[in-house]
Amino acid sequence: MTYGCQTWSMTKAVGQKLRVAQRAMEKKMLALKLTDKISCKEIRNKTQVSDIAQYIAKQKWKWAGHVARLQDNRWTLRVTEWQPRNGKRSRGRQARRWRDDIVRTMGNTWTREAKDKEEWRRGSSARKEEKKKQLGGAAAAAVVVGLVVVAVVGPVVVVVVVVVVVVVVVVVVGLPVVVVVVVVVVVVVVVVVVAVVVVVVVIKMGANA
Repeated sequence: MTYGCQTWSMTKAVGQKLRVAQRAMEKKMLALKLTDKISCKEIRNKTQVSDIAQYIAKQKWKWAGHVARLQDNRWTLRVTEWQPRNGKRSRGRQARRWRDDIVRTMGNTWTREAKDKEEWRRGSSARKEEKKKQLGGAAAAAVVVGLVVVAVVGPVVVVVVVVVVVVVVVVVVGLPVVVVVVVVVVVVVVVVVVAVVVVVVVIKMGANA
């Protein structure tokens, strides 16, 4: 079923069809019927068969490293590196190319990185972990910036609202100006202190993350 899968240009649709076919074969292996209420996870635990899409990806990764390390200008390497004379692709949605999966993970320099066999073997998982860390760090930084902005802008809005309310109360009720000033000062001090505490806590959380 996976003969020659190293040379396939995989798409999500193809991967889904292969998974469906694999599940059907596994059910046949276990003599299961359509009416049997058994999850795919339970079937996989019983058959101990690897996911076909993951298996294909691993085989393709190994083959890509092998091709990149070829030194005798074989047709395999020449076809992989071949570019059309005009150097352009047709307009519209582009068809998936064999190298697109590799480039998406390792970048356009994958042929150079594949020269180191040991690094290439662990390159896929290592690069994915690196991307996860980068995305996690960017997300944490965005959260910290957002919280700091809220902590800075929020108190300003609160102070403005309080001042407006106090002015309205003074005009309507007729409280002394001294009392109004004291209330406004107290509210401003409390809001500023709370904002400073929030900013410090957020910065510490970001540093720990």
